Amino acid sequence: MKFPRLPRLKPPKPPPLAGIVNAPLEVAAKAISRFETDMNQIATDLESIGQPLKTPRKEAPPVEAQPEVEAPVEAPSASQPVAGTACLQCTDDHLSTLVGALNEAMRFARESGVDQAEVQRRLHIATDELNICERIDLAPDKTANLGPAEKKVAGWILPKLRKIRHQLKEVTDADSLEQVAAMAATTREEYSTRYKSAKGE
Repeated sequence: MKFPRLPRLKPPKPPPLAGIVNAPLEVAAKAISRFETDMNQIATDLESIGQPLKTPRKEAPPVEAQPEVEAPVEAPSASQPVAGTACLQCTDDHLSTLVGALNEAMRFARESGVDQAEVQRRLHIATDELNICERIDLAPDKTANLGPAEKKVAGWILPKLRKIRHQLKEVTDADSLEQVAAMAATTREEYSTRYKSAKGE
């Protein structure tokens, strides 16, 4: 019994080796190319985001010239007295305090003598007023700035003040204190008259 011949099977022809090797490389190359394109686009997008917005520049308005301001005139200091009657006014005030202190000293001296503490305290006040008046308010650097009439008043009062100061050092009882107090009161009255005349009052 004869069996039929089986058909001869032809195995499939294998693809060329070059195609097998090159196909994955082509796929990889396309993927890399696409990746590079995508990365370049991303980099371009990021650069555009990072750029500062360009706004139109505004020109600064022209600066107007500031008007010149004169420097303020400094007020004269104590070491630079102004010309006028400033030290003569202070002298009038010192004489007023001097007379008041001596009158108070007289009131206490009549009750308990000149050695009493309140009498001595007021005599010290009177001496201090004379020293300030002579050595500060009527010092040569102050009187040098006075006008002729005012210089004459300052020249008249200075020896009077020195005399009163010397008399204060010689006070030993109520009577000698009373003489100094009377001298100070008379000097102050005459000074006020001369001072007002020098000012033109």
